[in-house]
Amino acid sequence: MGVDYSVHIGPYLTVHDPEGPSTFEFYTCVNPQCEDRFKEQSSKFCPKCGKPIELYKKACKARKSENFDIYDELKERLIEAFSDYKPRHLENHLVLVSNVRGHDTSFDPTECDSMAMDLSTVNVKADTEKFEKSFAKEIEKLKEFFGQKAVEVHWGVISYAY
Repeated sequence: MGVDYSVHIGPYLTVHDPEGPSTFEFYTCVNPQCEDRFKEQSSKFCPKCGKPIELYKKACKARKSENFDIYDELKERLIEAFSDYKPRHLENHLVLVSNVRGHDTSFDPTECDSMAMDLSTVNVKADTEKFEKSFAKEIEKLKEFFGQKAVEVHWGVISYAY
């Protein structure tokens, strides 16, 4: 098993996705004397005690993103930069980068294997505007699901391992 490292230079999205109150639901035996109490069941009656299976609801905390399939909803055009190990200051955010080759920004890593670039020549505003235009549908879908203020466009350097 290996580790791959990537660097993204250019526009990216942050989506504020803090944990909030939620409900975890499952069907189970709620008989207090049953040894299968709180074990998830798929039948109509408990196999141990024979009592009817009921829907059990438990309060918990969850992120909205747990109900949003990024890859499917965004057609794999934007992907998570930090799926496993997020920097501490971004632990309540999704960080999404382009998965589209050559989306017409100053820095395209698909042009060659190795590259050095003077970042003082980059037109950050133009790059950001192109990104917002190229991914307008995806940004709107994210805003509809997470809220208008939750989605922000940034320009910068992101390094990540996966």
